Amino acid sequence: MSSVLTIIRELTSDPCWRPKPPHWEPERDMKSLSGKVALVTGPTAGIGYETVRQLVLSDAKVYLFGRNVAKMEKTRDVLRSECEATLREKVKEGDLRYNGKAGDMVLVQCDLSSLQSIKRAAEEFLAKEDRLDLLFGNAGLVTGGKTEEGYELMLGTNTLGHHALVRLLLPAIQKAAADPSNQPGATRIVLTASGAHRFVDKPINMSPEGLDDYKRGKLSSSAHLYGRSKMGNIYTAQKLAALSQASNDGIVSCAVHPGAIQSDLGGSNFVTARFKKMLLYPAAVGAVTQLWGAVGADKDEVNGKYLIPYARVGELNELGRNTEARDQVWKWCEEQCLKHGLIDRVIE
Repeated sequence: MSSVLTIIRELTSDPCWRPKPPHWEPERDMKSLSGKVALVTGPTAGIGYETVRQLVLSDAKVYLFGRNVAKMEKTRDVLRSECEATLREKVKEGDLRYNGKAGDMVLVQCDLSSLQSIKRAAEEFLAKEDRLDLLFGNAGLVTGGKTEEGYELMLGTNTLGHHALVRLLLPAIQKAAADPSNQPGATRIVLTASGAHRFVDKPINMSPEGLDDYKRGKLSSSAHLYGRSKMGNIYTAQKLAALSQASNDGIVSCAVHPGAIQSDLGGSNFVTARFKKMLLYPAAVGAVTQLWGAVGADKDEVNGKYLIPYARVGELNELGRNTEARDQVWKWCEEQCLKHGLIDRVIE
């Protein structure tokens, strides 16, 4: 029931839950991504599935990072058939995708609640590719428990897991950004956040003490813990953008609130399923903003920003604009990666 209440609370208190129709649409506005390498976490359902579909329709080579290999195999097979049929039957002369082909999909087992699984997955990717043009940190969960290393599950998966994956793949991202044939700012990192970040408004909640012991930060509900993990994604995107600007490496990073979208988040019991069907938007709409941030928007418009539905830049609460808290969370994530042997130095 706590998962249901989390969804209801996020929906009804979010000013973005009835947004204007998107001014940018993937079917109409996405250009060919032939030769580009993309990676999507959480690719088998909801927004992740729709994001992969649009990337494949634009001929990107897409790496699917997920826990369940059987689900990813089914996703790959269904998407391949769907995308080939769409390009053959629905794309007309004059469309940007006319005469295009479906991109390849590669599956990599990765459990974001395990730092060692993330390390193995990153090594597998780097053994196959030396560049990564687009990284979508899309996966997320709303459930209690602990990660393999003992972190609170939502923080350890949604925030720390994606931080670790980005850090391990940063050499490949930097290589793509340095390619002279690439348009400046075309290499991007997009982390899925949430309007639920507004549930967290006290600096103690995002302090090292609060991250190590969430009870000390006075966070107890599923909604608050989820919101904290999504604030962590926002901070990661902000810090990556700041580091990129300082080094002038050309990597663009942003965080995205997809909106009130139908997904597997929060479980699939009867009550939740009925609620989602009645009030939430289809997953295809939820993918619009993160695709716009990745391939549609001007780099200066979205770098370091928080994007909201649909395809526009939004405003954060006061804590979301707190650079001291941002830097503390980044450093905490770096220290955990160092502690568990994923990296050999901390970037500040």
